[in-house]
Amino acid sequence: VGIENILGLKIRKGTLSIEPCISKEWKEYTIKYKYGNSIYNIKIRNPKGVNTGVEKITINEQETKNAINKPKEIRLLRADEIECRAGIIRRNGLSLLLYKDARVDQNILDETFGIYGWKREHRSINGLLFCTVSIRGADGEWVNKEDVGTPSYSESEKGAASDSFKRACFNIGIGRELYTAPFIWIPADKTNIEEKDGKLRTRDSFYVSSISYHQEHRLISSLSICNQKGT
Repeated sequence: VGIENILGLKIRKGTLSIEPCISKEWKEYTIKYKYGNSIYNIKIRNPKGVNTGVEKITINEQETKNAINKPKEIRLLRADEIECRAGIIRRNGLSLLLYKDARVDQNILDETFGIYGWKREHRSINGLLFCTVSIRGADGEWVNKEDVGTPSYSESEKGAASDSFKRACFNIGIGRELYTAPFIWIPADKTNIEEKDGKLRTRDSFYVSSISYHQEHRLISSLSICNQKGT
């Protein structure tokens, strides 16, 4: 208990992490730790007299900053990973909604956590389909995020599974920046709106040609939308 909670040395599923919680008076201490056939000689220095936190780590004389404890950052979506679909359609124009598909979530999970660093599970509760997406943290423990899906009109169960997975990935942070998009309105003179069976619709398709962000706050700062003709 003392080694883990005070000295900060933890082994979780083969992953070593160091996160001390010590007295400010402790300026230095060493740990000699044997794991399997390896022996680790670890020296902790605390020249600033703090209780917690890791400023830098040196492994085999090579310095790195927060190499062990730094959380993995999920990148922002590229323009080609964002889809558009019509929302409200009126005679004077239509609104567009931005979304991502499940393949984008899978690719970013693989890219960020590795193919063995995440998993998903679906379960039905009171007729609703939930998805739990689990990612392996820096300490080797699993972190779970869950959400419920809405069935699609064409394939009800498959649609609910995909929707619940995408929503759970939003909870992890994938594509959450889409919630910061401005209201997008395409006036009628920029699109073809027709009426069929008493309903307004458009045959035009749209895509995000470019997007930029305020990186620090992960907010959309600008984006460009084009139709299938590139205009």
